[in-house]
Amino acid sequence: MWTVARDVISDLQRLGLMQAGILPRKQSVAHRYADTPCQSTDLGLNLAQLHKESPGRAFDRLLLLWANKHQYFRVLIARLRESPIFVPDVTSVTQVGASPVDSSKPAGVAERIAANCLNRLGTARFEERKRQVFTKTVHERMQHVCKTLALGELDAKRWVDNVQDKVVIPAFLAAEGLPFDAVTFQNLLKAAKDFLAASWTTAHPDHALRVIFSTCEFEPAITADPAGEVTEIIHHGRSYASERFRPSLVKAYERLAGSGSSYVNAYVVRAIVCVDLQIHPQVFAVCLKQLIDEGPASRLAIYTELPFDPPPQGEDYLQLDQNRIGLIKITSNTGA
Repeated sequence: MWTVARDVISDLQRLGLMQAGILPRKQSVAHRYADTPCQSTDLGLNLAQLHKESPGRAFDRLLLLWANKHQYFRVLIARLRESPIFVPDVTSVTQVGASPVDSSKPAGVAERIAANCLNRLGTARFEERKRQVFTKTVHERMQHVCKTLALGELDAKRWVDNVQDKVVIPAFLAAEGLPFDAVTFQNLLKAAKDFLAASWTTAHPDHALRVIFSTCEFEPAITADPAGEVTEIIHHGRSYASERFRPSLVKAYERLAGSGSSYVNAYVVRAIVCVDLQIHPQVFAVCLKQLIDEGPASRLAIYTELPFDPPPQGEDYLQLDQNRIGLIKITSNTGA
């Protein structure tokens, strides 16, 4: 009855799936509440039974519970339904423009960080109001970091990680008006991806940013207002994407290959198509496999090669059946 168990039971109670007695708030009293009774509600038992029969339907029902009862998750998904969001992640010391030992003057370091991030955000819809909030928060957070961390003891990786987690992501969330911290943001994104409700890519050629986008819809349309209950999920699956997938794939390939016919980076093609169609990378793989399996009927000849490089940071390999794909070439005998 501590840590993970306590947290999971608390979450299940908030979702109406379990009833429990007093749960320990700190480890020193865990033994006192070790025999706290916990019981599944009828809703929880029904969900467990549904999972035995159809895991996919069970996850959709759980997603509806999250959308209606988890306010932070709802706020994030509602924001993503408006448009993709673009995160100016800091992943290398070259983006920061300074090493920890040079950071005794927080204002100068903050200015360089803000300038680097805003320069990359220039390719996104990041309005002036957001730019001002972002810059202001970067300066505030950097002052705090310089006061609380022994910067001279940090190596380059830890320095970059601290800038990312304690400065850039909080500043970005403040600019977007998202009411949670950096850790919660990452956990919400993971949950959204697991639910097939959102995804992200760092490989899109138009943006040196992480592009996060919605991959499903809700009925009625989801808003940040918890009063409006959603009752249905419309996933952007194969049936949703099938008609538009072929032209989107060809357009993405031709953009990268130019007038020639050569192999191009499959991850970049995937990024363009997924953002364009608002589909999950798993759906991209399924639709691509379907086109390949159609053979001449697809009016395309699709060639693939193994990857020579790992996938972009934070992304999975593009995999068709058990084969990983890193390069792709497309030709057409019809001029399509």
